[in-house]
Amino acid sequence: MNKRLDINKILILEAVVWFCILCMFLFAVRMYTYKQHKMTKTYQIFISDVDGLIVGSPVKYMGVQVGYVSYAKLLSNEVYVKFVLNDKDFVLPKGVVANVEFNGMGGTKSLELYPPTAQDLKTEKIVNIKETFRLAHSVDLLDNMFSKMALIGGKFSYFMKQVMPFIEFEETETYAEFTENLERVNHNMEKLPAVKKER
Repeated sequence: MNKRLDINKILILEAVVWFCILCMFLFAVRMYTYKQHKMTKTYQIFISDVDGLIVGSPVKYMGVQVGYVSYAKLLSNEVYVKFVLNDKDFVLPKGVVANVEFNGMGGTKSLELYPPTAQDLKTEKIVNIKETFRLAHSVDLLDNMFSKMALIGGKFSYFMKQVMPFIEFEETETYAEFTENLERVNHNMEKLPAVKKER
């Protein structure tokens, strides 16, 4: 009977010792992760359009990866993005410009950071947000370009009509070809349809 009691005491004592060792191990792991977390630099931004940026997407400074996106959540009219810089030696300059960009054939999204300009430093923000450039912006630019080209063609045609009576040309085949081509270009420019904007 006494032997059985002694074995039970030893087993209880062994269980307590193993429990203490396990607690110490868990405490050490917890302290290590806490210190590592404290050493990482975390930044939070609010951006109007993340354009496919997800948790785990790379954060690059001038093309060099310095961190990753750790959290992204849609709020009322903006997206809250939290990113971590895992390069301990890297210091993010004040007023840095952030923008969502894609790289490669697959279009991998990343949060790109660029050095601040003199205008960015005036804002007193740690991170300045640059609007994401989408396909609709390209269509707007093309529409603007074609309308400006048509305007230039019209003004040139008007100028030539005003100047023609004062200039004496020899009636040659080259002159006739030139005026015919000029009128054809002007006619084609006026027929260009306005590019519809995508929304």
